[in-house]
Amino acid sequence: MKPNLLKSILIGVLILFLAPLSLARADEYILGSGDVVEISVWGHSDLSRIVTIRPDGKLSLPLIDEVMATGLTPKQLDEKITEILSEHIPEPKVTVIVMEFKSKKIYVVGEVNKAGVYPIFGKTMLLEAISMAGGVKPEANLKKGTILRPDEGVLNVDFYKLLVRGDMSENILLRSGDTIFLPNSKENMVYVLGEVLHPGLYPIGEKLTFLEAVSLAGSTTSDASPRYAEVVRGDLKNPEIIKVNLEQIIRKGEIDKDILLKPGDVVYLPKSDMAEFNKVLKSILPTLQAIVLGVQASDIIQGK
Repeated sequence: MKPNLLKSILIGVLILFLAPLSLARADEYILGSGDVVEISVWGHSDLSRIVTIRPDGKLSLPLIDEVMATGLTPKQLDEKITEILSEHIPEPKVTVIVMEFKSKKIYVVGEVNKAGVYPIFGKTMLLEAISMAGGVKPEANLKKGTILRPDEGVLNVDFYKLLVRGDMSENILLRSGDTIFLPNSKENMVYVLGEVLHPGLYPIGEKLTFLEAVSLAGSTTSDASPRYAEVVRGDLKNPEIIKVNLEQIIRKGEIDKDILLKPGDVVYLPKSDMAEFNKVLKSILPTLQAIVLGVQASDIIQGK
């Protein structure tokens, strides 16, 4: 049996097993600021509302001045509102449904079947997130997958051990804001991010230098600090950071300092010197998420 086919079968079994679990755990979702809930009071349409939980964690309803919703599950909020309303109407029947999950979410991007933004319910594990995204595609590079956590940088996780070997030690607990990224094993592209006019994903072709990549991205913005440009290369868990003084290359004509790029390289033009990789990662993460969340390379190249 071909390795890719075997991998697909093993991953498919895991996804089928986990899908019902992910749906069942929606009831465990912990409400937070920004979530939109529908509160229905049976027989009292004048009391029913669709409301957004305020930044202070509270919401308001008729007959109820304020009620704290943050930190509760929908069922717990249901019970709390029922208890308060029972002081005003006999035996109220209340239903709370989450209409929009906005407070706690993760990003699943790259070579998965349904890349996107997903809410997390209670304790959400990595396998459940992959299940929500419809599983990984056969062309996913499981050896170079990463989890980017804004406050901590890159987490160490081996997707191959988890999905193919079933090693549950790699099935880590996710946090709101995590980005799960599975790159393409055959990708011959580079990312050009930061202070360029058209940040995006660009093909290497036969060869591509740092200067050529910046040119493809429409050159630098007026805020860029070209002397502090960088190339982030290799596994993001332990990347090689290559400093490139673009100012010397352009203004002084020192072409020998223009380096050849490799597939998967991230070309980054900062606003200022950013020596620490975690600072670089935090700056490029929003753009990287937007690019991998379904934006086509052809659209980026055409400036759409």
